[in-house]
Amino acid sequence: MSDEQRDKVRLLLRQYYAGSIGESEAAELGRLLQEGRYDALMHETLAGLGEAEQPMDLAPEDMDRIMARIHATKQPAKVRSLHWRKIAVAAAIVLMAGAGGYYALRPAGNTGATARHFGGEAMPGSNKATLTLGDGSLLNLSDAENGELAAKGGGNAVKTGQGALAYAEGAGELEYHTLTTPRGGQYRLTLPDGSVVWLNAGSALRYPTAFEGKERAVELTGEAYFEVAAQTERPFTVKLRDGANVLVLGTGFNIQAYADEPASRTTLVNGAVLVQKGPEQQLLRPGQEAIAAAGVQLNAQADVEAATAWKNGLFLFRDAPIDIVMKQLSRWYDVDVKYEKGTVKEFFNGTIPRNVPLSKVLELLELTGLVHFTINGNTVTVTP
Repeated sequence: MSDEQRDKVRLLLRQYYAGSIGESEAAELGRLLQEGRYDALMHETLAGLGEAEQPMDLAPEDMDRIMARIHATKQPAKVRSLHWRKIAVAAAIVLMAGAGGYYALRPAGNTGATARHFGGEAMPGSNKATLTLGDGSLLNLSDAENGELAAKGGGNAVKTGQGALAYAEGAGELEYHTLTTPRGGQYRLTLPDGSVVWLNAGSALRYPTAFEGKERAVELTGEAYFEVAAQTERPFTVKLRDGANVLVLGTGFNIQAYADEPASRTTLVNGAVLVQKGPEQQLLRPGQEAIAAAGVQLNAQADVEAATAWKNGLFLFRDAPIDIVMKQLSRWYDVDVKYEKGTVKEFFNGTIPRNVPLSKVLELLELTGLVHFTINGNTVTVTP
């Protein structure tokens, strides 16, 4: 390619990055990147865009991960090829946020312009939760200072840091506590036996302040990732609202059991778990998933990365219908969702950080050309 062509692509990428690109220039950029001849130049230019304010050291595989996979496919028979390279430009700009913050990469004014485009804004969730004590009283953990909560009735509970609660084993009188995260909240909990639980937005975990007897049992509503301390003489059980039980010896796994989902899903990362519901049960190996509805079905090739992406600060969509995408956004950004003219039938793929404003996520989804959004107060409206 000529130097003039290279300079043209660089200029258009920088204009897009700065938020100053016009409609015709954006169309031209999409056409040029669609050709595939400028992939190396695109890698080089995007990697250097943030250097003025913050150096970046992105390995080639990191850039491939950034650029890949925000696209859409049409069902049932045909696959429609979209301008994924054009979409990847926007994805790269947002996904670089993980290296040091979105506002360090693009001026705050551009975020405001994007929010105005949708008619409103919603900020991402954060570490917040409420602790319900044995007597029914509530503690707002966002207001509580780090340290022991005994003076406030929390017994052996200790707030160990921002977004983290822990219990000392064998301390205090036995009672049951419930840790609840609202929509737009998340929290990490260390149980008395040393097991660690990450609670996603809109979830609740009920547990004893000390494990006694031959079983360790907790009750979950919503979604959580567990790293269970191994105690072969005392199995660990997670009881779900739909009557399913997950029996554990020592392992890492994710459970999604929201009330508005048709089934609960247990995805195994390592170790072994047994999922039971009624007379049916499934023993999971790493990389497998149990789906509990009327019975228990086995998915032998689960998408573990997608199931646990939220714990790592990401939205990861693979062949996800728009209602699944919007459910995740609704929980994390604490917004309601309504659909006009029905839902689109396409499936979405992409990786987006959870620490950016809602408008930036919607901007990426709109680049597929399949959906459009408006934000009115606490409601996001989706139209084809």
